[in-house]
Amino acid sequence: MLRDALAGTRAPRRHGALTQREWEIASLVSVGRSNTEIARALVLSARTVERHIENIYAKLGIHGPPARAALTAYVLRRSDPADG
Repeated sequence: MLRDALAGTRAPRRHGALTQREWEIASLVSVGRSNTEIARALVLSARTVERHIENIYAKLGIHGPPARAALTAYVLRRSDPADG
């Protein structure tokens, strides 16, 4: 029974060190969206978005005032040109 329930599940898609949700948020940060705009777009609380961004920064080892710019550079380097 448990095996049947798990049969349709799969591991979350990862983008380097980031989970799929973290990648979504990082991608929105990289195009200049504010935390509030990201929260509205993904139907999350602003605090949840802030926490995801904190986790992203920690995973990537970035901090301080240039962190958003460093995250944007990370996303641009890892983006697939075929995506579009």
